[in-house]
Amino acid sequence: MDPIVSIETELQTQVPGLWQKLDAHEINIIKKRAFAEASTGWKIDLPKGFVQCPDVNFLLVVIDTQFPLSQPKILAPEAFRDFSWPHVEAEGLLCLNATPSNGDPGQRVMRHIIWAQELLNFSVEKIRAEFEREFSSYWFHKASISYNRTAILSLLAPTAKSREIVWFHDLGNTRIVVADDKASLLLWLKNAGITPSDKNIHSSWLEWLPRPWIPSEFPQNGKDVLDYVPAEMADAKLRLGKLFPVIFGAETVSGIVFVATVLQGISQAKLIKGFRNISKVPKTNILNAFASQAALRYPVDRVDGSWIHGRDQDSMHPYISKRKIVIIGCGALGAAIARLLAESGITEFILIDHDFLSPPNISRHALGLEYLFMNKAAATVQMLKRSFPHITEAQDIQKKIEYLSPEQLNKLSNCDVVISCGISYEGDAKIDSWRQSLKSPPAHICCWTEEFAIVGHAVGLLGKDSLHAAFDEEQRIQFRLTDWSAESGAMIVEAGCGNVFQPHGAVDLQATISLAARLALDIICNEVTQSIRRVWLGNKVEVAKHGGHLLDGFTDNYCIKEFPWS
Repeated sequence: MDPIVSIETELQTQVPGLWQKLDAHEINIIKKRAFAEASTGWKIDLPKGFVQCPDVNFLLVVIDTQFPLSQPKILAPEAFRDFSWPHVEAEGLLCLNATPSNGDPGQRVMRHIIWAQELLNFSVEKIRAEFEREFSSYWFHKASISYNRTAILSLLAPTAKSREIVWFHDLGNTRIVVADDKASLLLWLKNAGITPSDKNIHSSWLEWLPRPWIPSEFPQNGKDVLDYVPAEMADAKLRLGKLFPVIFGAETVSGIVFVATVLQGISQAKLIKGFRNISKVPKTNILNAFASQAALRYPVDRVDGSWIHGRDQDSMHPYISKRKIVIIGCGALGAAIARLLAESGITEFILIDHDFLSPPNISRHALGLEYLFMNKAAATVQMLKRSFPHITEAQDIQKKIEYLSPEQLNKLSNCDVVISCGISYEGDAKIDSWRQSLKSPPAHICCWTEEFAIVGHAVGLLGKDSLHAAFDEEQRIQFRLTDWSAESGAMIVEAGCGNVFQPHGAVDLQATISLAARLALDIICNEVTQSIRRVWLGNKVEVAKHGGHLLDGFTDNYCIKEFPWS
């Protein structure tokens, strides 16, 4: 049945005599004011007193040309637009749930009408609960400053406590960054490539609210805000012509929320009229200059680790964030594994590589052209810090593992996992012998790919288990799954310099990257408690296609297999 016929049939059945189709003029008004994609609509009259929202006597139902793939829109144009009723947006557009697009069009529209009526009949308690639940959303809707002009980024811990905080006005990026202490703020800024002087780090206040505000309770002026700021801080920190951000925090049913107000007093020139100079102006005059100004409301975006990694819902983040990873070999495998682990919440890294990023590396490396000719370890450290400024420690060592000093090796001994990524036999042998010399060695993950990255390996060694068992007397891997002749093209000599490389791309490596990163997290979280070997098996058809041969064990396509280490 045609969607419009279905809708009108349902309306005639459910609300006979109370509906009428909107004409072209009425649709054009809706297009201009509320829903630019509107194509067809209906007016539904409501009996007097049918809903509790004052003065609402009808609803508008509107669909676009994509319906039924899109959602119908319900408007209550008579509803107050002053945020006194939740989920009522511009021009009375109601924010409702979605219905499945494969449902009957008429029944779907009727479902939305029923939801609209329920929304407009909320009790006083339900109204407050909805406003509190979406505290940050309504604060954003009533923000005084356009969101895309100024941002406030928060490193604040999501703890329910009023306290003094610190902040920096990052003029170059039009943002204010707030934190609990100067050390964490400076570390974040340094990782982000900003090094402010101490005089540009200021103190302010975070007020923890006993319950979220509703829009009618939002502070309107400076006095409303300063009532929450300790008097001694206001006396000491308010400066004419300077900003003074105050953060408010609350716990909603959905989690912790921060919002911000920013105060700015009148200019010094105006305030000193009638006084010899600014030093003669009473402190109360300066406070009044801030108190009389509008309280500019800003949304706050959290960039602390707990929010970035799981939006406060990842129970393992506090544990994972305190683990340290060493990655040896920051090529296409190692750099990507480092980034994936940083995305997973690891905040401490030591990266080791002697090599430099060259142009042909870029197509399959986590680093881009901006890091060309930089040492891979140093560049990957910089990339991690820029991308995740909340990282607490990331350092590079620009050497081969074989040439590390005793002091440098000692730095590695207190890490949780050492990951070697496609390095030489000599390098892995050095790691193995070093681990055997330690009383409690860190776990070692050795990962590499076979030709064309069709097969990937990640060996996880715990305790004193040795990698030596993986090699035969001729230093060849014992458990290869493919074999390649010299004529297969699996190794290509680079023109002009004699370097050799494997002709696989970034996509081919992703399975092995994920394999190694997952194993690292499983070891860190004690999901793996004995040494194991995991193998990625790609498409075995690709082996023959490229001139290789399958060996015993390559029996399945596109899967991961796990084997005990013995």
